Amino acid sequence: MHVLILAPPAAPLGSGGAGGITTHIEQTVKALRLLGHRAAAIAPAGSIMENVLLIEIEGALQPSLAGLPRAAPEMYSIPSSGALGAMWRKAFELQSGYDLILNFAQDWLPYYLTDFFKTPVAHIANMGAVNEATVSEMVRVSHDFPGRVAVLSKAQAEDLQGLQAPFLLSIGFDSAVYPFCSQPSRGLIWAGRISPEKGLEDALKIAARIGESLGIAGAVDDEAYWRALKQEYSEQIDYRGFLRGKPFLAFLGSGRALLQTQVWREAFGIVTIEALACGTPVIAYDRGANREVLADGVTGYLALADAWHLAAEKVAHIDCISRLDCRAHVEERFSLLSYAGRLKSWLELCV
Repeated sequence: MHVLILAPPAAPLGSGGAGGITTHIEQTVKALRLLGHRAAAIAPAGSIMENVLLIEIEGALQPSLAGLPRAAPEMYSIPSSGALGAMWRKAFELQSGYDLILNFAQDWLPYYLTDFFKTPVAHIANMGAVNEATVSEMVRVSHDFPGRVAVLSKAQAEDLQGLQAPFLLSIGFDSAVYPFCSQPSRGLIWAGRISPEKGLEDALKIAARIGESLGIAGAVDDEAYWRALKQEYSEQIDYRGFLRGKPFLAFLGSGRALLQTQVWREAFGIVTIEALACGTPVIAYDRGANREVLADGVTGYLALADAWHLAAEKVAHIDCISRLDCRAHVEERFSLLSYAGRLKSWLELCV
């Protein structure tokens, strides 16, 4: 098949604002190739991704739904001359040259447009229930087009109440590109978009409790939030900026432990798997998909959600975790080959 991928319109692929979606799309392209399929991607202008035909679209970026209250549909907006509409107009124009359109944008408009395309449109949900208007369209599409909506975890499916038989499509990774690090060179680390829902403040509280600095890698999504953190936790912050490619993987492998202290219900947690692939254990809140991704006591530890002081107690036991077991966990449960198998089964439902 020839598959046309539609990236989210909130940030260019490869930028800090895109978060883990760049990795998700990269691994999906690799899985499609394992299955003998071809892929191209429509993405906002300025996107960076190797080994795939990128069709870049100019336009104002669409505000991400990640930071919006679910019960505030009136806050959903589409900017004039926006990338979102332009990307989907281009997809409509090009659809006859593709067998399937694969949407990664969790936005109201792409789900609504499913009805108007002759080429099947399938959707990979990458967030939980972040906006009521969007969720209602997702639910409708799941009923009107059975099998066309996929989720990344059981926790995400539970959060998106009302979805009709969503396909469970957890991500897989090409572990060959993740260098294994047997001896960490630094202490605690944290990686992600610097935005309130990611819960960086709790990770900094943990670092302060145990008297360590916290290595931080990620793009600043909320400047006011970041300024407040720097003022309160100046002694703990060891900010490395936004990292990509080999420098980012080296950072992930360098940590004694990665902290995952999200405020929201994470749909999957791509950076968790990436850290484990590099051999770094993870201490995470027992919220969202973390229980499905981590093996408590084997690849790290789960702590009661929002109880940062309990998570801090887990740090003392992190050396009991085998870094080899962390790597093996990814290779056994989240391999690229297993992802290709799940993807194959799902695509057969969609076309």
